[in-house]
Amino acid sequence: NIENPSSRDSKLSKEKKRSYLAVWLVDSSRMIQLADKQIEDIQTLYRGTGDVVLGLSGKPYEKLISWEASRYRDVYAINIKTGVKQLVMSKKSSVVNLSPHGRYILWYETDDSSWYAHDIAEDRLISLTGQIPVNFFEETFDEPNEPNPYGYAGWSEDDRYIYIYDRFDIWKIDATEKHKPFNLTNKNGRNNKIQYRYIKTDREAYFISQKQPILLSGFNENNKENGLYSISPILRDDPINFTSGPYTYDSPEKAR
Repeated sequence: NIENPSSRDSKLSKEKKRSYLAVWLVDSSRMIQLADKQIEDIQTLYRGTGDVVLGLSGKPYEKLISWEASRYRDVYAINIKTGVKQLVMSKKSSVVNLSPHGRYILWYETDDSSWYAHDIAEDRLISLTGQIPVNFFEETFDEPNEPNPYGYAGWSEDDRYIYIYDRFDIWKIDATEKHKPFNLTNKNGRNNKIQYRYIKTDREAYFISQKQPILLSGFNENNKENGLYSISPILRDDPINFTSGPYTYDSPEKAR
């Protein structure tokens, strides 16, 4: 393919005008530079708290990705109060995310179809799903490519528990590794071919509360019916069905 010259000119113009994210510390009246020419992309916390952001750099692999399909990047943990950059992962093609309070970096590893977390403070690698005997990638994927993961629902308020989907069920996994992972939906999804997924009823919440029931959607692969369900975030139990049938339940909302 021949690139349009005007497209190249547009890219060049944008690069000449590129800006780099920084943070202004009000208490100490200092500016900390987060992004730079080597680490151009910064991922901040979404409504969470913490002193860490992610820095993403594909600079070392710009030539390599011209003949390899994967878009590799190095991942840095950057302290927003000091500006110190810590290289935590090299040559990763996975999508990475921060836990709500910035304690963990979460990602899905395509090579072994498993989810991992990196404890930033302890500089420790955690295998979240490696010992769970189910698939976390799309089981019905039939293209000549790597299948995507089913994704995850979110974290608990204290950054300790992560809720990850398999094809049907939701797994609650302790990132501190003090408790074994357990199937929150009690394998009811796989046993009945119902795909359970978390519904976020509070748009302002950035975590899954441990103090109140969780609302779930449920899609039955056998009869193609949808439903709404409730489940405790701390107990292993079958979801409670509110309603189900040959309908689509669109955008449920919870009263304050």
